[in-house]
This record gives sequence, C-alpha cells and structure tokens, in this order.
Amino acid sequence: MSSPRRRARLLAPFAVAALLATSAGCGDKQESTSPPASDPPSSAAPSESATPSESPSESPSETPDESPSETPEEGPDEGPGSAAIDTLLLPASGLPGFNDGWDWAVKGTGAQKSPFGICQRFPMDTLGAAKTVVRRYQPAGDLTGGSGGHLVSRFVDDRSASQTMQVLTSWHDRCQDRLSRFETKRVSRMTPVQTSRGTASWYLVTYAEPDADQGRFDALGILRDGSTVELLQLNLEGQDYNYESGTEPMVTALRNAADRLAG
Repeated sequence: MSSPRRRARLLAPFAVAALLATSAGCGDKQESTSPPASDPPSSAAPSESATPSESPSESPSETPDESPSETPEEGPDEGPGSAAIDTLLLPASGLPGFNDGWDWAVKGTGAQKSPFGICQRFPMDTLGAAKTVVRRYQPAGDLTGGSGGHLVSRFVDDRSASQTMQVLTSWHDRCQDRLSRFETKRVSRMTPVQTSRGTASWYLVTYAEPDADQGRFDALGILRDGSTVELLQLNLEGQDYNYESGTEPMVTALRNAADRLAG
C-alpha cells in the first residue's frame, strides 16, 4: 500500500436479548437467541431510536480525529479485577502499524466514554459488561493520518458474552445505515481469524466525503474468550488499503491480543 500522507452495573442477560429482538423486528438479517421463559421483559434496554449517535448528523463525531474518546490519558478504575483486565490491553509496540515505518504511542487509557468505531451503537456496559477499559493510540513521531484503539470488556458469565457477540454481529450487518452521509461507503464481510486462544474476526469499513481526495479505512476486530470480549480498531486516512489476504494489520493485532489471553 502507499504510505499515508504526513499532512495529514451490570445489566442482566435479558437486556442484551431485548436488543437482539429489537434489531430483528427492524428486518435486519442476523442470528439471535431468545431469553429463557423465566427472564422477565426488560425496560432497561436502550432505545436505538433515542440514542444520540443514531442521528446522521452525529456521524462526524465518530471519525477518529473528531471523537471525544481521544482525550488525554485518564487512569482506569482501581476496582476489583481491574489489574487483570488492564493487562490484556496491547502496549503500543504490540499494535501493528500500516507499514514498516509506522509506530504507535499510547494516547490514553480509561473507561469507555464514547463509541468505539463507527458501527458501535451502545457502550459495552449497556450490553451487560461488568468492567470495560479502553486504550487509545496515536501515531508516534511526526506521522499523522491514523488512530488505533483496544477495548476489553469482562462479563459476568459466558452466556452474557455470547449474547453480546450476537449484538456486535448485528452492528456489522447494519453498519451501512450509519454511513448514509458519505458518498463512498462500503462494509466488508466478516472474516474469521485463527488465533492462539478464543475466536476472532474482523471487517473493514470504508467511507469518504463527497469530492474528498482521501478516505477512511476503519478496520474493526472482535475477539472473545469465555466471558471476555475485546474490540480492536485501526483507522487510516489515505487513498488505498492494499494488503494480501491474511497479512492485514488487524489480523496481526487480533493474534497479538489473543496471545495475551493465552499468557
């Protein structure tokens, strides 16, 4: 590929199931599971029509250079289990660059305060995560035009994490709806990645403003191991995104993250 330009609380599991049921009612193609008959209907699940991020006018705030999540470093909570979950976050050296000359630096680590990638509709705690921590990365040195992120959520049990994976898949299936204001827009299929532990997959979202000479390439990775769900993001501003299949930066990022689970 060509080098980028340098100018450049916990909700019960039925809440997640309610989200899936809502999505299915809108006619989206996805697999979902229904809650057991013993689970009461939930009024706690967020309404997709009411969330601010659903408005097309809010789309610009989800681009990496404008996202409020790119704030100065804020330390994560020091509650029970925080140290264990924080150790799963990749160091800057563990996040692959877009080419051999690309290195990352940690920009900040803390709680999730904004959408993680353009396809995310609700924060992870809304889906039932007991603990979530996010790390943001920025290009090292004088490089510009890219950003990265790593989110780790821990759920109360495997069932909650499994239901959350179905929600994440539905976000992929419906992500095209969030790109309506862009002239160029494409969401690739979900591609599985073989890792040392857990199950992983990734997809690429491409979008560009009308008459723009560069676009955004937003690679989003998903990794699950038991009750732990991780999201990774690598966003590049540029004119092309050319890699041989299986050598994409996100593939390496997911494998590096899985290795930390295995360790």
